[in-house]
Amino acid sequence: MSQPGIDPPHWARVAGMLWLPVGVIGAPLLGAVGLRGSARAWAVTGIVLAAVTVAGLVALEVTAG
Repeated sequence: MSQPGIDPPHWARVAGMLWLPVGVIGAPLLGAVGLRGSARAWAVTGIVLAAVTVAGLVALEVTAG
């Protein structure tokens, strides 16, 4: 959560990184549960958005790190 020229306070980094494992684990699990319900389109949308977010994080780490 740090880029050259951007230096947030330590508490902001902790707050930003705190929920990352919850999202990475929770999104696929809840998406899989949602696929069985009537709101299947919303579940697929959530899974796709979670995958795009993870891909963006990986791309950010590769280019910046």
